[in-house]
Amino acid sequence: VKLFQTLEEQQLDRFRKDVYTDFFSRAPASQDLFKQSQTRLRYIADRVLQSSSDMFQKNKDETLDELSALGLRHVGYGIPIELFGPFVESCVTVMLQLVREWPNDNVSTKLVWCPKDHAHQLQEK
Repeated sequence: VKLFQTLEEQQLDRFRKDVYTDFFSRAPASQDLFKQSQTRLRYIADRVLQSSSDMFQKNKDETLDELSALGLRHVGYGIPIELFGPFVESCVTVMLQLVREWPNDNVSTKLVWCPKDHAHQLQEK
């Protein structure tokens, strides 16, 4: 969680921009589905970061329920499920690039376990 709290505005802006650049290169057809305003795109990227942080604070069942509901909502919006994987990969790739640039006192080199229920794990660096 410290990881997400230490993001500076410049890093947040880079994440917000780079996640879409990476996603659109992985799945060019997705550009037709993201014709929202920059404000909306920023909101979506911020929600990705908030959800990522929440995974380390909530229990496994709550996290799975929220992610399942999110996926079902997007299916209901007509988003092809084939785009879910590339979007997640883009989010992880861009975040990993940011994590690798952080000072060592902000990022552990060990496997991190969720303090809530030990169900989630993340190899930070």
